Amino acid sequence: MRSTKETIRRSLHILFFKCKEVWLLVNPMEVCIVNKWNGLFMVILTFAVLTACTSSSKENTLENQSEKILSALKSHNWNEISEMAHPDGLVVSLLADIGSPTANEVVLRKADINEKDQNEITWGSELSGEKVIATKDEFVDEYLFKTIVGDPVDYDTITFNSSSVENGGVINTITTNFPDAKYVEYYSKPTEKEYDWQALRFVFKEHKGEWLLFGIVRDVHNP
Repeated sequence: MRSTKETIRRSLHILFFKCKEVWLLVNPMEVCIVNKWNGLFMVILTFAVLTACTSSSKENTLENQSEKILSALKSHNWNEISEMAHPDGLVVSLLADIGSPTANEVVLRKADINEKDQNEITWGSELSGEKVIATKDEFVDEYLFKTIVGDPVDYDTITFNSSSVENGGVINTITTNFPDAKYVEYYSKPTEKEYDWQALRFVFKEHKGEWLLFGIVRDVHNP
C-alpha cells in the first residue's frame, strides 16, 4: 500500500505529463522549451508533496487527539484531559466567541483540570442572561453532550480548521483571535426542531513542537 506522500507525488507527476502531452500536441515546435521546465517542475513537485503531507499529517494527528479528548470528556477522565492540555491552561468558552472581550469563558489551570473535587464553577451566561453554574462533570453532560432543548447530541460531522455552522448568531472567533491555532469541530445537524444543532470545537496551540489542547468551545443557536 502506497504512502500518502507517494500517492500525491504520483498524481501530480501524472498530471504534469498529461498537460505536457497536450501542450506539445498544440505546439509541436516547442519541445526544447517544455523540456527546460522539467527540472523546475520536479522542484515544485517535491515542495508541493512535502507541504501537502505535512498538512495532512497535522490534520490526522489533531483529529486523533480530538477523538481521545471527546472520549475523555464523556467518561469524565480529567486526568487524561490535563495531560493533553496546554501549560497556559484550558479556555472553556460557553459560546463561539472565544478570546473576545465579551466572551463567556473560564480558564482552567492544569491543576484545576485535574482536581478531583467537583466544585461548582460559573461558566458564564447564555444570551438569555441565565447564568451557567455547574461542576465540571455537570457542565460536560448538560452543555456539551446535550442540545439546548435537552436532547442527547449526535456529533456526526467532523471538520478540520473549518466549520459546518452557517449562522449561529455568535461569530466563531478562533481564526481571528488565535491565528496560529488549529481546531477540530464536531457538529450535530438540526432535527425537525430546527434550532437544536450544536458544535463542539477543540482548539490547539503549538508548544515546543507539540500541539496541545488550548480551548474547548461550545457553539449553539443564539437569536
